[in-house]
Amino acid sequence: MRRALTREIADLLRHAQAVDAIAAGKAASAMLTAFAAETDVTVRTMLGVGPRGAAIETSLPGGAVWCDAGHPLPDAGSREGARRAL
Repeated sequence: MRRALTREIADLLRHAQAVDAIAAGKAASAMLTAFAAETDVTVRTMLGVGPRGAAIETSLPGGAVWCDAGHPLPDAGSREGARRAL
């Protein structure tokens, strides 16, 4: 996670009162877990959107919401994830 953040983004996160963390794709659950472990900023919303079963491979952080999404074609779960993200 630290390698993925530029110094500028890391500084913004350190000074934020709260953030919304949204991850999408096969690695979304792993990304949310890494984000929760590597930052001490208050997370207001944590949302993962990815293929069915992807969240089972990595347990989600407490308070995270997961939307099973269609792959390779979007489906109702994909639309729900997009709606929640917006």
